[in-house]
Amino acid sequence: MTNKYFQKMTNFFHSVYLLTMLSLLIIYNVSTSNDFLINKIAFTVIFISTGLKFDFLHTDAKYSKIFTRKFKYNWVNCINFFIQIFIFIGLLTNRYPVYLFKYLGLTNKDNILNTLGLFLAVIVSTLMLLSLIFTVTLPKITSLLQAIFVSIGIVVFYLMCFPLINIIIESLFGKVSHNLDFSLLAVLTVVVPMVYITLHHSQIKRPVFFKLTNKSFFLTLIPFLFIIFCIDSAVWLHPTSSWSVLKLSTMVFSLRSGIGEEFIYRVLIMSILVSVFQKYKHGPIYAIITQAILFGILHLINILSGDSISATISSTIDAFGIGIFFGVLYLLTKNIGIIVIIHSLWDLMQSVVTGTGNMSVPGIEGLIISISVMSICVIYSVYLISQNTISFESSSVKQV
Repeated sequence: MTNKYFQKMTNFFHSVYLLTMLSLLIIYNVSTSNDFLINKIAFTVIFISTGLKFDFLHTDAKYSKIFTRKFKYNWVNCINFFIQIFIFIGLLTNRYPVYLFKYLGLTNKDNILNTLGLFLAVIVSTLMLLSLIFTVTLPKITSLLQAIFVSIGIVVFYLMCFPLINIIIESLFGKVSHNLDFSLLAVLTVVVPMVYITLHHSQIKRPVFFKLTNKSFFLTLIPFLFIIFCIDSAVWLHPTSSWSVLKLSTMVFSLRSGIGEEFIYRVLIMSILVSVFQKYKHGPIYAIITQAILFGILHLINILSGDSISATISSTIDAFGIGIFFGVLYLLTKNIGIIVIIHSLWDLMQSVVTGTGNMSVPGIEGLIISISVMSICVIYSVYLISQNTISFESSSVKQV
């Protein structure tokens, strides 16, 4: 994508974002919602005072810099990134009494969208989300504390992005008749663009995707992946007769996890951390460990889905080891496509073999399995680094 074409797209989505936010603010302020007047004033003041600080409205107008230039202190810019996302989502979670599609005949008397209405709602919702991603971009990260703060915020936003399309549709256009899962669409239209736009603005190398480089390198991983998968899934406890039938929902979940988590952790967070740690001798290793810790912490939310404490701890340890392994693979190859495939197939097959994508063995045995997986992944990662020292040490996130 050339800079000229990218700039035209950016200007277009900036305009859509401005129109979207002004429309939402107006509707919110004139609506009969039960919010106190102070809430409406607060939303309006916060957006006007902070919302245009993101390379917005490229113009040489005399007073435009008051609105478009970023804050003097980078910490304020980092915090403001998440304030803008909060404002955007906050406005959309205020249910409006009149749906925009009602008068177009795209909903029935119960405000449930018909097929055409749902299709148009998804298109408009996606356009609104893209305008957010193109406009509210991450500032340059200048310290480790900022990197950790922003990384945690990115993970939170990543988890929030799954229901975003549903929130926009049901807040503005009408109810969805079925419990449709838009999470994969959210990953493709929110997560992936956010990653690439951030890399573009930060002048960070973009990953290789589905370019078959280092084929022999990846082929040598197959025996290791097979062994570690068998241990991780405890195949000795799950005979083939007990394996689950492959379902569309399982495939969607696996793709969502593979694409979303790899782009968030191995591409975006890893790139931020490598950039911050580049002044240290073993910077890439520190970056790998930090993103793996964050990747492991993400799996603590499994307890909210009904997992036991022991199973949650085991899956967190397990994820840390796999995060180390995937992080090393990415820094050595920059081939995110192959890693996405490995991750997606891993989750898919684990769901088929165990009936669940999480740690399937409870108690002490599950803990032993997870520690074993983590240890093997770390040891093998160290081996890969030692065999590819030059390419690993020369790995850089900055554009040439």
